[in-house]
Amino acid sequence: MAGLKYMSPESRQVKYLMANQAAVRGGKFIRATEGGVSDPDVRSDIVNRLPPRDGQIASAGNPYAFKLDGVRDEFGNEWSTHPVRSGDSVTVSLAFDEQVKVRRVVAYLTKANWDRKQPLSRASFDLLNPVYLRSYPAAPYQEANKPIPNGLVAPTPFEFSFNLPARPVGHHVALFEFDDPGSADAFYFVIDWGYIG
Repeated sequence: MAGLKYMSPESRQVKYLMANQAAVRGGKFIRATEGGVSDPDVRSDIVNRLPPRDGQIASAGNPYAFKLDGVRDEFGNEWSTHPVRSGDSVTVSLAFDEQVKVRRVVAYLTKANWDRKQPLSRASFDLLNPVYLRSYPAAPYQEANKPIPNGLVAPTPFEFSFNLPARPVGHHVALFEFDDPGSADAFYFVIDWGYIG
């Protein structure tokens, strides 16, 4: 199973889990609440299994990562954040420790009025307006063995950029989903942002 060599800015998974655990996997399609769902772009991909439940989004439902689901870290401290401003262009860069295929990368940001006193849930995120979305159409996945963008193999490093939308000053969270065309899973990462203006 693929691990993560690095991620910048660091996700909660990278900061608080051992390196070989930082690429948490759970059922793909976080907007869904059931398993057996086909990929909306390429029906020949493997259908999903049950996506992470509300309150288990940061851990993707993995017992070893449950400490990521709390409203504070395991020591009772605020989650460590990366300082940003509304409208900033941010670049995310990561490298897996083995070859992985990616059908889609999607990122959601918490809503302006999300409740930080509750564990992350679908209602926390603006799921209708992703801050980043890129789908790679190569099919069938078994034969798409070239690097993205014409194949599905994630390059090293895998980098993408987007502009952060307006949000109030304070803590916001970005949820990243990397859908795997050849399995029922996605890789999930959350990055904690500290909006400073």
